Formats: sequence, structure tokens, C-alpha cells
Amino acid sequence: MTYFTGTNGSLEIDGQRAARVANWQLSANTGLLPVISLGDTDNVVTTGITSTTGTCQLFYYEALPGESERNDASYLLNTILQACISPDDPGKANERSAVTFKLIIKDGTTEGKRVAVNAYIQSASIGSAVGAISSAQIVFQSIGAPTEVAI
Repeated sequence: MTYFTGTNGSLEIDGQRAARVANWQLSANTGLLPVISLGDTDNVVTTGITSTTGTCQLFYYEALPGESERNDASYLLNTILQACISPDDPGKANERSAVTFKLIIKDGTTEGKRVAVNAYIQSASIGSAVGAISSAQIVFQSIGAPTEVAI
């Protein structure tokens, strides 16, 4: 029997392997709809809408000169944090763009176990604390069903 650990996990963002990922998590929840009729004595349900959400934590860093990796924490923060278009109209910013996340568990095969979703960043936060590395916490919501599932 083979177990997988965090060293087997990886994350791709918009088709590029994400750098400096601390962790990721994916959750799918299906709503249940009652289909009970008059005279029924027990609850009967059918499936409704499924919602797929996820989180990831990425370390915030500055790449070394010549390093090809990008700061994915900064990339995702800039996806949701948009400055106002004009100081005269502080209520309007640029549209937020969708991001493609591919969450992978490397299992020894070429592509590994994976789920890919197109998503909007729902929330993002970054913090700084004495004695800790700065990191960004990202929460995302899938736009429709996953585009790839191989679990």
C-alpha cells in the first residue's frame, strides 16, 4: 500500500507549476433537494447543484536575478486586488480574471492524480509576522464543473 504526503503534491496555476506552495486543498459539495410527496414517511432526496472550492497557501518571496520562477502569491493577489480605474470613481476597478488551477498528487505516473478547475479568486490575504515567512492565503471558487478529473 502506498501513502502520499505533501511532498507528492504540486499545484499549477494557468498552466505553470506554482513555486513555493505550502499547501492546497480542494472541496466539492453537492446540495440535496427534497423530493418528498404527501403521504411519505421518510425523507427522499435527489442531487442538486455541486460547488467546487479550494484553498492554497503560497509563500511570498522575491525571485533571485535570473530565476525563471514567478512569485505566484503575488500573481494571485494581483488577480483579485485591482486599483480603482480613476480616483474620481473609486467604486470601479478592472474586471477580475479567471484562473486555472490544477491540483496534483504525483503517484509515479506521467500526469499523476489531478483535478483542474477554472476559478475566480474568492478571497486572498497576506500577512507578516515576526519569525515567520510571509505567505498568501487564497480561496477560489470553480466556474462550473472541473475541466479535468483523474483521482
